[in-house]
Amino acid sequence: MTEQQIAQQAYEGAYSAASRVTRHTQTIEEAALHAVRTVFKKLDEWDGRPIENWAAIIGRNKAIDIRKKFRRETELDTTLEYVIGTETPDEVEDYSRLHSALSKLSPKKQELMSMYYFKDMEMQTIAEETGYGLSDVKISIMRGRQQIKKLLEQTR
Repeated sequence: MTEQQIAQQAYEGAYSAASRVTRHTQTIEEAALHAVRTVFKKLDEWDGRPIENWAAIIGRNKAIDIRKKFRRETELDTTLEYVIGTETPDEVEDYSRLHSALSKLSPKKQELMSMYYFKDMEMQTIAEETGYGLSDVKISIMRGRQQIKKLLEQTR
């Protein structure tokens, strides 16, 4: 099989799998190209299964990762912008401090705190949606709350 055939099969398999994850064309193409690059990097590890199936798994996972990252980056800003737009100047300053404190948390804690506090989701639901264990979600939210409290006290 030529390199061009490998690339074509990898791209098609990954593109198809990524398009089942999202409709965002740029994400699909980025995932497919990532899969092609990965297939060529790891060609010596190829186990003989069809290239398009191998690339489909890589492309699907990359599309999921891109989608999760994008969601984490935009959810917090969108939620806080909505809340800030309806409050008094003193409350805006408080929300600004809160936003600053939240931005200092890890992306995981930001995501979990946003889901719990801004979307009013149950911890069990958060665990199911994110794939984290329930105890991990509880601990991350508790520690995130402690970190925010500490950060807010420092900015007074």
